[in-house]
Amino acid sequence: RELELGLRISPGMSGGPVFNDRGEVIGVSTFVRFQPASSTQPAILDRSSHAIAVDALHELLPRPWA
Repeated sequence: RELELGLRISPGMSGGPVFNDRGEVIGVSTFVRFQPASSTQPAILDRSSHAIAVDALHELLPRPWA
């Protein structure tokens, strides 16, 4: 459901398509994982980029026919 990308993207680049080597869209770039600071731990920024797999998008997108 979540793909880890082998490249770094900035948060402003979220929403872009992720293609496989055959030119098919397999995901949508979404975020750089961030965990805010808490009272017991400092903030953590994971520099890897992630995407949501296309197969999981139907759960997130509105359904105009519903």
